[in-house]
Amino acid sequence: MSKLLFQEQVERWGMLEVSCQGPAEGNPFVDHHIQGVFTGEKETVKTDGFYDGEGVYKVRFMPSFEGS
Repeated sequence: MSKLLFQEQVERWGMLEVSCQGPAEGNPFVDHHIQGVFTGEKETVKTDGFYDGEGVYKVRFMPSFEGS
């Protein structure tokens, strides 16, 4: 995977989306897996990502608490 692209801040109940380039060969819907782990002061959330096409993989997260 290459470098991650994401916004530095997201509002409470806003959507954070992390994107990265990855393998596009084979069947990216079943041959590859991406997962994000988001840790804050009050919670840790693991969420599965998805293949978005053209070698791009994404993980989305919606924080439920304010903070770092």
